[in-house]
Amino acid sequence: MQKKSITAKDFDIIFPGENWFLYWKTSSTLWEAKLAEIGRGKRIIIPINWALHHAELGKYDFATKKPETDLAKLNRVAIKLGHLPQFLCPLTPAPFIQNGGVPHEVATTKATDPNGLMYTTVDPENSIFHLYSFFDPKVYKSFQSFVSALAKYFEAEKISSPVWGGVYGYFQDGQFYSYLHDRSKLFHTSFARFISIKKKNIPIDETFPRSQEEELALIHEFTATMQELYVGTCQESLSSNWEGPINVAFLGASPNDTFNRVTRSDNTIDHSRTLFDMATRDIIPSSILISASHKTGVLKLELDEIVSNTLIPAAFHSSVSDDDNTEYSGPLKLFTLFDFASILEPGSDAKLTWIKTGLLEHLKKEYPWSYILKNSYQNDSNTEDYSSVYCFSGKDINEKIYKNIIKFLMNGGRIILDTAELDSNIKRKIESFFIENSINTTSLFFHCDIKHASLGDGKMILFDGAVLSTKQSDKKNEFWTKLITTLSVIHLPIKYGPDICFFWRKRFDNTNELNYEEVRKLNLYNPSSYKQYVQLPMINNFVLIKAGTPKYSSFTTARNEINVELLPGGSIDLDFGIYSP
Repeated sequence: MQKKSITAKDFDIIFPGENWFLYWKTSSTLWEAKLAEIGRGKRIIIPINWALHHAELGKYDFATKKPETDLAKLNRVAIKLGHLPQFLCPLTPAPFIQNGGVPHEVATTKATDPNGLMYTTVDPENSIFHLYSFFDPKVYKSFQSFVSALAKYFEAEKISSPVWGGVYGYFQDGQFYSYLHDRSKLFHTSFARFISIKKKNIPIDETFPRSQEEELALIHEFTATMQELYVGTCQESLSSNWEGPINVAFLGASPNDTFNRVTRSDNTIDHSRTLFDMATRDIIPSSILISASHKTGVLKLELDEIVSNTLIPAAFHSSVSDDDNTEYSGPLKLFTLFDFASILEPGSDAKLTWIKTGLLEHLKKEYPWSYILKNSYQNDSNTEDYSSVYCFSGKDINEKIYKNIIKFLMNGGRIILDTAELDSNIKRKIESFFIENSINTTSLFFHCDIKHASLGDGKMILFDGAVLSTKQSDKKNEFWTKLITTLSVIHLPIKYGPDICFFWRKRFDNTNELNYEEVRKLNLYNPSSYKQYVQLPMINNFVLIKAGTPKYSSFTTARNEINVELLPGGSIDLDFGIYSP
């Protein structure tokens, strides 16, 4: 049999980026050849096309009629080639599939964004997709039936590869918005029913919701409830394969980006900046909506090094990168910020705790792209990173999280806790814990009340965020500068130009190196069209180990600093060994 050839264009359509494999874009006879082209041992992300498998209401095709629906074959082929298949089941509309992946028989109400505009996306082939609402009861009923059939199929075919839930969305104004962030008529009808249930506990003559802020909180609660409904359906049916939901933000998918792409006014620099901002959120960036012609030069390097070989392995519970030539375990997260209300309405006056108190702005300035903001806390000791400072908002602390915070402290963790809106019972428990365990505490006032507690290597700092939020930005910055100094955060300061982007990764030292506590790789990129400079003032406990092959760049070392020159499109990576001062 003659081997079928695969053109470069076909490759980009089927494998649009970061090893996402769109299996319905080609014949199943080409799957093995296609997967073989990317080598071996890669993590393959396989989004499940719900509509493709939908034969008719209540009936689904898994290789019965269409060979391209044979997920068991795809799984076998991928494993045969040494790959790690990761299936993604849609928990929201999918922006890279017609109708958002909703079968046409139940696609009746289009999803709209908070501004009342229909959600519209553009794929690399300039096809325009409209997304349909997941608040439609018919959509949920069909989804429930599909997931049940999918689970039975996986069980019958003995498919053991993991299934994740794809919470798809876009990134705009520093926030991640999933496509469940829908304001269609169906949403408002469903939300009205939700409010009517809530009103049963409110006096008849009392206005409800009482304020715009309360209404916004109720919208968040209702949306989270709907998301949990879809998550719970997958968790119950796919229990043996289910890993949990994972947030995915698509470059070029925001309403602003969609307009720019339609008018051909988008540029790679904007995508590059957005990518780095995405890296500070608990989401996986994806470039599969962007054409291959736009993903060249520095942007391609960033996607390979940051997304494919760092963020994706870390998110899919792996401590090792897919790239066999690197031992870097994941992104450097010096600070982990938790705020469970971190999805806001566009244009809303509501602000995150860490925006109001000035910490987020301080980290952007002093520790750029070396922190992460999460909107949930996983009570799993295996996911705790003791090299990161954990920052909690008091309003989010319940009994379970409190116990984990204490455990984290006792194991040497560093914690910052905003006591504003902290439950009074939890507050008393913290105070009792300090007294009963004879923990050294120091109280002082510096722009707000502060309490500092130490337990061995563990440190906890409590502060009054309500008072700090009223201060001017310079006072907030002064506050965080002094507070963070007490936490012994080891980091290398960087002086860089306005368009320079950089990213830190970390790993432990190996047997061929000196006994460093940690080794960090710094990737520097210049996505701009003009020359840029970077200065790295060296500190005593940082040692330059090696430099990767520079591309359109050069560097010089002096006794106390490293100077880097990056031409347009230039990049370089530097490895540093770190030891305690």
